[in-house]
Amino acid sequence: MKNFLIVFFHILFAETIILIESPLQFINFLEYVHHYKKHKKRFKNKIICLIGIYENNISTIKKINKRYNNNNNKFVILKKNINFGFLLFLLKIRTFFSKIKLLIIGDINSYLNREFYKKSKKVILLDDGTNSLDYNNYKLITKKLAIFSIFNKKIFNHKNVTLNKLHFLKSKIKNQKSKKEIMILGSPFVEYNLINKKKYISLLKNIKYKFSNYKILYLPHPKEDYNYILKHNFFEVIKVNCPAEIYLVEKKFYPTKIIGFNSTAILTLKIMYENKIIFYNFDLNFRTKSKNKNSRKIILRHRKISSYFNEFLKIKNYYLEL
Repeated sequence: MKNFLIVFFHILFAETIILIESPLQFINFLEYVHHYKKHKKRFKNKIICLIGIYENNISTIKKINKRYNNNNNKFVILKKNINFGFLLFLLKIRTFFSKIKLLIIGDINSYLNREFYKKSKKVILLDDGTNSLDYNNYKLITKKLAIFSIFNKKIFNHKNVTLNKLHFLKSKIKNQKSKKEIMILGSPFVEYNLINKKKYISLLKNIKYKFSNYKILYLPHPKEDYNYILKHNFFEVIKVNCPAEIYLVEKKFYPTKIIGFNSTAILTLKIMYENKIIFYNFDLNFRTKSKNKNSRKIILRHRKISSYFNEFLKIKNYYLEL
């Protein structure tokens, strides 16, 4: 009942509302506060609303908040404490007497976020990983919107874009040293039914052969079948309940090479470590003729990310025929 009342009054009366849906969005919120240090006190003890989020992500966000943010923010979980329909009803009531002064969101694709967007005077849009590559498809109200992004300004159909240089995360890795290791950032292509397990395992075998003189660590994607990768015993499989960026922040060493499959983490880690790490982007070069709308969407996104990495990050794409 207490949490319900907090949400109730927060939505009706708060001048600033922050909606976060993933650990990455929360990290980018901390980067935003760090970038604009003059606003640090303004966001201290602010309530952050967590929406549409899994339990393990909630615990990850709370861990990051405690370890790197001195517990400076409090959280309410909207999904648990209030019905979305009732939430929209509260938002509608609020518009009769005042708009939200400042809204901070990490995803413009979300229906709920777009409803809050309409009811706000000023909006800060944080990165939501590679979903940001689709922001130029939306007719955003430019006068009230500011974008804070790790992506090159040229990809946005918008003038008010501030580059997120990840200074907050960089400040945590100043004393790290390199180690002759390769880190592979896993992807849920098998789980998305884009390739079968046999082909994916064959791909991992080829990588192991190509870099046989390196110790190789494998970080599975949160949606990936950890046990299936583990049982093949190719690499040291690291099961982590946090983004790859936070995993590396907490280590004394960083790998000399990172291999990914169009993961957002390739971009963030390249910014964090600048030219200290060699990055490889293995493009699976999908040729599927799937009629599944979701599969086609993933494939198009995959190609768009490959193009961005190649054009703006100068990371060569290694195409692997399937």
